Amino acid sequence: MEARIGAQITLTPDLPPEVRDNLVAETRGRILRHVYGPVEAEVRAALYSLYDAGIHGGDPAVDRLAALLDTFGRAFRGEVAA
Repeated sequence: MEARIGAQITLTPDLPPEVRDNLVAETRGRILRHVYGPVEAEVRAALYSLYDAGIHGGDPAVDRLAALLDTFGRAFRGEVAA
């Protein structure tokens, strides 16, 4: 099965649980990058514009955007469920 996002996925019924879990995490990450990648880029641009304006950590807006980028990063790596 090949998805439009360029992921080639081969499934066999005898996959060990660890391999299956890794495959699910990798696939989830690829899908999330495809769907939310543009949003992540906009959030990153907003955060950088705050930095350029001299607003840094400790400001609620900066902290919230940084936390969102962290969540995107972990989700893209398959570390959190979507």
